[in-house]
Amino acid sequence: MKIYTPFVFVLFFLLAPARYLFSQNTSQDSLQVVNEVVENIPEVTYISFSGYVDTYYSKDNDVTHMVARYPQISPKRDEFRLNIASIGAKYLKNNVRANVTLQYGDIPDIFWTSGEQLIQEANVGFSPGENFWIDAGYFLTYIGAESIKPIDNNFGSLSMISYYEPTYQTGVSFSYSKRQFAAAIHLMNGYNVLTDNNKNKSFGLSLSFKPYKNIDLIYNNQAGNESSDPDVSKFRLYNNFIFKAYFGAHWNVIFQTDYCIQQNSSLIDTTAIGSALGGFLTAKYTINPKFSLALRAEYMADFDGVLSGAYTNSLGEHTGLQCFGPTFAFEYRPISNAYVRADARYLKLLKNLQLFNNARDYRLEGSVTMGVTF
Repeated sequence: MKIYTPFVFVLFFLLAPARYLFSQNTSQDSLQVVNEVVENIPEVTYISFSGYVDTYYSKDNDVTHMVARYPQISPKRDEFRLNIASIGAKYLKNNVRANVTLQYGDIPDIFWTSGEQLIQEANVGFSPGENFWIDAGYFLTYIGAESIKPIDNNFGSLSMISYYEPTYQTGVSFSYSKRQFAAAIHLMNGYNVLTDNNKNKSFGLSLSFKPYKNIDLIYNNQAGNESSDPDVSKFRLYNNFIFKAYFGAHWNVIFQTDYCIQQNSSLIDTTAIGSALGGFLTAKYTINPKFSLALRAEYMADFDGVLSGAYTNSLGEHTGLQCFGPTFAFEYRPISNAYVRADARYLKLLKNLQLFNNARDYRLEGSVTMGVTF
């Protein structure tokens, strides 16, 4: 719903004398009338309200865990559940704006820290110049091509690398956009934290460029000390590259790769740099405005457990999470802002990791999700 005040031309035609409106000659008097009308027009105010509801039913063969290991979207098995229900409001008046979204459901319970699940976003900003904004408060992350909102994705699950990306941030954002280019600098409490875990702050950069109307190139990063131990620094640099391409009305391709390094984090030598990488390739084919098919291939190698933590494999070796797998999805959209999606996924663990039920090194999973925005 939108509320606004576009009364410029209406007031002009109502208040200006006819001789000024229809004269062939522009006089000083007519210009004065126009100026008086414009000066008395109220400032434009824009307020919008939105809502989102998303439900699901999921299954997998890791039956010992009622909440899926590496819980993501649709995290609880063998139940009809609520992924998320949210309501939001946005405000814009001249060079001031604000945004707040409240939420409830399994996704907030999984991704947000206990006691902080209610607020998804709450921020306020102002524009000191054309195309330039300064915003502060709670935000969803700017990193990654996959969202915690299932309706915005092609699948009912996140790739593993997306799961370990930050979900939210608290801080200040300085952003600029013009035509095909956009840039933002972020100052944050830290990596995926609302309340700071140390006295250091993290910095982030986001750049996007649209060289052609059907191609988007995006680079994001985040850097900062993520250690809660004041005696041991763990400076982390996280890099995120995204390529999006649209081919006609049918094909949509997304390629993403992430690379992370962190100080004092190697499993072999705790004083050396640890690393992790991952990515995915998604291809979506839109059959018609209502039906589409999508396929995702993903890979993740957290060599030193920088993101996932360390595990002991079947050989007694210590390693971070390493895995790969395909995901397939079929989607139906009865209207543009509503969807029903069925998807299936095979996730295979590497490096002799056996983390699933009955010492399995793989998981089969599937879900049906349904949602609507309004």
